[in-house]
Amino acid sequence: MAMLGSMAALGAGAYYLLGPDAKKHQKKASVLMAKMKKEVESEFEKAKSEWKSISKKTVKKSTKVSKKKKAK
Repeated sequence: MAMLGSMAALGAGAYYLLGPDAKKHQKKASVLMAKMKKEVESEFEKAKSEWKSISKKTVKKSTKVSKKKKAK
């Protein structure tokens, strides 16, 4: 049953992108994909900056602990 649904969705998508108003639909899909790409890149940059901050804090803490243990 799931395979039948998947094939129906694939057929509908193909008709949408290759059917009578194909150029118009392809342009809409292209604009949507560009928007999604921009959003994903933005979220990636946020996560990257947060990761750098967290890793710097972790390194500082582990360095402090390491120095304390060496001093004993």
